[in-house]
Amino acid sequence: MTKIKLVGVLQSGYLENNETYVEWIQARGFATMLIPYSVHDDDETVKRLIKACDAIVCPGGADVHPSHYNATIDGARACYYYFDIWQLMFVAEAVKQKKKIFGICRGHQLINVYFNGSIIQNLDSNKSMGAHYQTNGLFGFGRGEPFHRITSILNKKDNRDVNSMHHQGITTLELGNGLMPLYESKDTIIEIMKHEILPILSVQFHPEEMDIDTWNDYFEAFVNSE
Repeated sequence: MTKIKLVGVLQSGYLENNETYVEWIQARGFATMLIPYSVHDDDETVKRLIKACDAIVCPGGADVHPSHYNATIDGARACYYYFDIWQLMFVAEAVKQKKKIFGICRGHQLINVYFNGSIIQNLDSNKSMGAHYQTNGLFGFGRGEPFHRITSILNKKDNRDVNSMHHQGITTLELGNGLMPLYESKDTIIEIMKHEILPILSVQFHPEEMDIDTWNDYFEAFVNSE
């Protein structure tokens, strides 16, 4: 009998719930474990929770506080410093245990910060990038090399479009240590990145908000990969 993999889902925001993420993950055939924010979580608690999971999802949410990447607030909105610390504890432990990590939007940016990268705090300040936040429409990829073993899925699907629901982003100038871009939007925002060695994959867009087989299959293949 095939074991159903367990995906831990970190709370998506200081005052937010994870319903959309949980429904999307369960629809892919995985069990889920919600991990709620708690100021009482210590290293041992985090260790046990991560050990129980086959993978964790770092979901979307509020902006990461700029102090975590040695910057001051200059466009970032609704930051929660201690919530960031809590999520970073789980990322650190998942890295230590070599568990799969899948980041979405804020989670994509949080992973970059963990690896000493930074974030463009407000794309709206750049006219060529502002459209990322102003519409929930679809954007095509500008360029990219499908060299990641999971990205072979992209070659089998016609639809590579992604939605856009963020006012921050990452380009190669902000990229953290050991991370590599897989696909970029036409204005050079990294839409998908992975770690060179660790089982970490993240996307700037929101696959859980789209009913597109390409990205459903992408996530499923990543969690099921060896």
